[in-house]
Amino acid sequence: YCLQPGRVGVLYPNTRGALSTVVVDLQSKLVMFVSEISNSDSTVLEHSHPHVATSYPDSVTFMPLDQARLQLGSVVAGIQNYIDECNACRRQNRPPPNIMAPYIHSHEGPVSHHTKWAYIRRAYPHPDNRVIVFRLSNRRTQVLIPTDPNLEIRWMSDRAGTVGVKYYVESNGKAEPFKVDRTGVIDIVEDMFMNVYTGSKGRA
Repeated sequence: YCLQPGRVGVLYPNTRGALSTVVVDLQSKLVMFVSEISNSDSTVLEHSHPHVATSYPDSVTFMPLDQARLQLGSVVAGIQNYIDECNACRRQNRPPPNIMAPYIHSHEGPVSHHTKWAYIRRAYPHPDNRVIVFRLSNRRTQVLIPTDPNLEIRWMSDRAGTVGVKYYVESNGKAEPFKVDRTGVIDIVEDMFMNVYTGSKGRA
């Protein structure tokens, strides 16, 4: 996945039955390794992390790319293969695979090395692949629509879980706030969590 231009990551199950994530910064050759994402979705950090946009008690470490290749082997190799595939797509004037809509046609360069890192904490795919919901470390939610790769929906929640303004984000980076969803995607998301993930209806 690519949440920030110039940083590419992967979310995967580890041998302990939890989730881990690795993100590579292509410019600095620095790697962020979240060895275990907490099962709790409660934000308990009283003070913000100095380098990561998160309020969660996940185990985060940083290391040089060369060390990550030795320590994380196939995971880092998989990210490199993905980067190579993206570069090949760009040379052929095709959109790179699984890059969120605003970055497909982004003219911005990589984020500054001072920019706090972000990562995916949870992924909730729809059983029929109608949407994929991602919960991010910075308390944002992104909804991808496989049938419309040039549009996604985003919102941010506060520490109490209250959902803020929802936005449509187009492939050119344009963000449009909305109160009433014209796409029907929010209904799909709420039904998905009601029927698949929670068993009782709750707000997205």
